[in-house]
Amino acid sequence: MKSLFLCCVLAAASPALSQDWGDLDAALARDLSPGGETLGSYWLPDNADPAEAMRALAVLYAHIPGSASGFTIHAGLYARDAAGLRFAGPVEGLFGAEPRDPVFHAERMELTTSMPGPDDPHCCPSLAQRWSVDYSTRSVTALD
Repeated sequence: MKSLFLCCVLAAASPALSQDWGDLDAALARDLSPGGETLGSYWLPDNADPAEAMRALAVLYAHIPGSASGFTIHAGLYARDAAGLRFAGPVEGLFGAEPRDPVFHAERMELTTSMPGPDDPHCCPSLAQRWSVDYSTRSVTALD
């Protein structure tokens, strides 16, 4: 059920992600995927125009083989250099579903994910958690 819910949410977000960014699915699979089935991904750039974007955070959800609906979260930071927007490295310690509301600052970015509340069913996290991602260390800090 969680997989179906996640796929529906990702499908709704897909049109916003397909604006001349190239083959994001292949890039994220190459940079972030542990292998196996990818359930979906999010691309959170600092600018909607690919030519203007200086940074982006990608979050990929992969099915845990053998589990009914378990998934792992893989995140990575992308930064522009002379050759273009490139994978800067993995981001460890980000949790939650439906990453959204990115705000980019000079040395860090912030975003929100949905986390399970104490009485939430496994499928349906209801609590908003704000995170900070440091660009230089790619470390994550919970803000709320």
